[in-house]
Amino acid sequence: MEIHQDLINKVKDVVLKFDPDASIILYGSRARGNYSPESDWDFLILLHRNINDQIKTELRHNLYEIEWETGEVISSIIHKHTEWINPRNKITPFYNEVTNEGISI
Repeated sequence: MEIHQDLINKVKDVVLKFDPDASIILYGSRARGNYSPESDWDFLILLHRNINDQIKTELRHNLYEIEWETGEVISSIIHKHTEWINPRNKITPFYNEVTNEGISI
């Protein structure tokens, strides 16, 4: 579990440098506990600041550095927090999966 916590801490550090108020949710097989050694790490990143393609690219580049360091694959979905809590999102299967199975880190 040490490498897992180390990876989670690195992701958290990278994201919080972009937005100290960000929320990070681990979801998917790693959150459910039914992952295999080849499973990726699925993170929903909710930023409170304005975001654009440049911000997303820069954040993903920094997450890629963690992938390179650890040999683990990180999949990230980045949204503005206000978009995530919009009622239109709350009816989607993805929202339900993250809400029901996700782990806030």
